[in-house]
Amino acid sequence: MMDSADSKIYPGLKGPYQRDVWVYVPSQYKAGTAAPFMVVQDGKSYTNRLPVVLDNMIYDHRLPVMIAVMVQHGGGDGKGSERGLEYEHGVGAIHEIY
Repeated sequence: MMDSADSKIYPGLKGPYQRDVWVYVPSQYKAGTAAPFMVVQDGKSYTNRLPVVLDNMIYDHRLPVMIAVMVQHGGGDGKGSERGLEYEHGVGAIHEIY
């Protein structure tokens, strides 16, 4: 769970909010080592697909062992919505997580 109160960039348009966050860590990852990662918005829609793709590509040595952070979008996509604000500013909504 991500709280808007922890965000330096997007504290919320209409007050505080929370976002669900899912993290995929492949079984080959060794705790404490550096690893590349990707951040995906619209997180929930990727939770069933992205880990399978990454598992297969890591297994085939087409990708390094990598972590995925899937953050749920802010809802709506029109002007004045959290998601609309994210679209207007690119992926900046996620930068403050890491």
